[in-house]
Amino acid sequence: MEWKARERELQQERLDRVVEGYGCRPQVESDPDRIVAETAAREIRKVTVTDAADQVNLFKNHGYTTDGLMKDIRFKVSTALAEAGLQATSYGQELIRGLGAQRATTNLIS
Repeated sequence: MEWKARERELQQERLDRVVEGYGCRPQVESDPDRIVAETAAREIRKVTVTDAADQVNLFKNHGYTTDGLMKDIRFKVSTALAEAGLQATSYGQELIRGLGAQRATTNLIS
């Protein structure tokens, strides 16, 4: 903890030295009203209304969607294994194969 705190202090000191070394440093006063005001983009978004034409489905997606992937337990498990660095191990591969077999059995029963 002490080392991290000291590291932050050193970083701040380095930044202060760099800023002090600037040839010209502009003095800018902040406008409190402007700081908390809504931006032009947010004002436009507030008055924008969507209609049915904005929701048109231009083509049928025959592949995977994010929602479809997130419903698949094999994808979730393989992602967790990849994050842990276990996807390429024999344990990880066997686990994924087991999930596929379990799913096939479930589909035959129902």
